[in-house]
Amino acid sequence: ASLGISAELQLDSVTGEISATLVSPKSITTPETLTLILSHPTLAKQDQSVVLTRRADGHYQGMLTHGLQGRHYIELGNAEWRLRSTRDFPLDKLTLVHEQH
Repeated sequence: ASLGISAELQLDSVTGEISATLVSPKSITTPETLTLILSHPTLAKQDQSVVLTRRADGHYQGMLTHGLQGRHYIELGNAEWRLRSTRDFPLDKLTLVHEQH
């Protein structure tokens, strides 16, 4: 079932900074951290896992270890839920939505 969770991510291709805004129902407690996994379909050396930490303003922030080029599988979440997508990089903004399975 859909949890009604979505996230808006902004990526700065110059600094590597990622900021995320999580939109969720009040019944879901927002976690202290989220894990962002970016997996390249064929080049494992381009894979990245980034921990995004919740700031005082409620937004999440983290840093890429290197720039993104080409298609990547994207997974954002914690132990209780995941948002998944596939996108072609570079891009500076994307929205992830929890889909029913």
